[in-house]
Amino acid sequence: YRFVLLDLELQKWVRGNPHAENGISTIFGEQAMIIDHTLSILSGSPVLGEAEQVLEKNLKASSRTLGTKSVVAVWIQATDKSTSVTPAQLSDNIFGTNGDPEYLAKQVGLCSNGKLSFMPAADSRVTDGVYSVTVNQRVNFVRDDVVVDEVLKQLEKELGNLESQFDHVMLCLPLGTVQGLGQQDWGAWAWLDSWLSVYDGDTCNLLPMQVHEIGHNIGLDHSAEGVDEYGDT
Repeated sequence: YRFVLLDLELQKWVRGNPHAENGISTIFGEQAMIIDHTLSILSGSPVLGEAEQVLEKNLKASSRTLGTKSVVAVWIQATDKSTSVTPAQLSDNIFGTNGDPEYLAKQVGLCSNGKLSFMPAADSRVTDGVYSVTVNQRVNFVRDDVVVDEVLKQLEKELGNLESQFDHVMLCLPLGTVQGLGQQDWGAWAWLDSWLSVYDGDTCNLLPMQVHEIGHNIGLDHSAEGVDEYGDT
């Protein structure tokens, strides 16, 4: 239900609770039921969720989904191979710097109705939103988390703390890393409600993959269906 009414007892309880705040507070109770659009708690006493915690969560979500964000994509040279697309191609596909008609920053603006904007990181060490890094690490048949750790360590050495400088960091791993028991064709992943996303080979240049992973960064999870996490796709 989008809107429900509170029964008379709950209305009295809310009015008498100084911490209850419309649109922010959450009411918890045992055996709660909605009948004819009216919420009733049938047994036990209702408990008010911490308004401050809910408000903090809402503000945190807003900070990731509104305004102008600094983005850097990372092109990687490993000891055995490099990111399969050029830094210029990455920049064009993410920021439209060379005429790509469909690019990540454009899609983010459209999906947010202009409320969220992605811009190349304004850093003299970054070229058109892309930073190139060399790591003393091979990638072929090496676990992706091992390579990611090495890349992040090197980036921290060269750029300093990443999270404090950039809203989104997109690591474009050279093709060949593995996950789990040797799965090579793994695609991409991202930290939920955070700043890091990681891509396998050409997936870093695929707009649908970029949008999917950046969605995780701004707090969106898989909507799922039943017990299947990807059941709605």
